[in-house]
Amino acid sequence: MCSLVYAGLLKFNNNQELAADLAENWQKSADEKEFLFSLKKNLFWSDGVPFNADDVLFTMEAIGDPLYASPLASAFAGVKTERVDDYQVKFILEQPFSPFLENLTVGILPAHLWQEVEPANIKLAVFNLKPLGLGPYQFKSLTKDEKGSIKSYTLERNKNYHLSKPWIDKIIFKFYPDSDTAIAALKNKNIDGLSYMIKDKKKEFNNRE
Repeated sequence: MCSLVYAGLLKFNNNQELAADLAENWQKSADEKEFLFSLKKNLFWSDGVPFNADDVLFTMEAIGDPLYASPLASAFAGVKTERVDDYQVKFILEQPFSPFLENLTVGILPAHLWQEVEPANIKLAVFNLKPLGLGPYQFKSLTKDEKGSIKSYTLERNKNYHLSKPWIDKIIFKFYPDSDTAIAALKNKNIDGLSYMIKDKKKEFNNRE
């Protein structure tokens, strides 16, 4: 879901090659320890606020802040991020690291929303359930059961997406309490696909495309 809602500076194209996403272009130093990124202009979060270097800086600072406990912290350890201007950001590495650019596919957060949230309250923030991103899809709605567990989660096509528009208008994720209930939903054609299925159950669908 993160890959549908959020966009990074870079992305993997259909050939699994790194390509520009929120970045217009980038340059690297001869020693491969400095990377200068120019950001695309005239991109806007769905609330109308423009995307700029502050969003990139905030995201990188949040990843490195132990209070956020980001699982990506080790990937960016020893990396400094500098704001050059509104639409340029520089990354400075302690040592060359060949997979570094792949890490920049991480989704960028809207600084104007998240910087108002105290790190201690990060897991309780409404933006976790109702995210705001620059990806091909945006949050539309969710439903919960009486215990507070999410039953369904709906994303709709982001009409302002800056790259090729997705073909599917709406995607609904449904969540089930156990595998048997989920498999029953697939049998009844209440869902189109299942993220995981027990190996022994797969033979029940041998005649299904």
